[in-house]
Amino acid sequence: MKKNLFLIAVAITSISLNAQIHSVGLRMNPMSQLGEFAGIGEITVQLEAFDGRIEANLGLNKQVKEITGTYQLAHDLPGAFSWYYGAGVTFGIRTFDSNGINLGLLGIGGLEYNFDFPLQAFADYRPTLYLINGPNVGVLDLVAFGVGARYRFD
Repeated sequence: MKKNLFLIAVAITSISLNAQIHSVGLRMNPMSQLGEFAGIGEITVQLEAFDGRIEANLGLNKQVKEITGTYQLAHDLPGAFSWYYGAGVTFGIRTFDSNGINLGLLGIGGLEYNFDFPLQAFADYRPTLYLINGPNVGVLDLVAFGVGARYRFD
């Protein structure tokens, strides 16, 4: 047990030493869970780390409380646009249909626009394979579009 706690502490310290906050914002994901209206808003934080960025999202609504983490690579496009892609995991607690947990793997791809002032608008697509989705196993959520805005720390 002590060895596991030590390894977790070393991992967190390593990420903290290599990471710098890039942006903080909100992401809206009105359609999710196979097209059911979710109306979920997420707090999103991006950290620059390991030649890319780590994004953590905390989604809260009356149906699902979910934490999502992704590692992303971003590339500049002409003008103030950039695009990004990556992969990650999600974990949540369901409070509708049947209580239970969500655990899934996801991909992410998106487009962002960086204004001349420290604001960034974005749209993304985040398909998720829920290994566990309440009482179900192996649920694929392909209706996972999101839009949002972030404050950039330049």
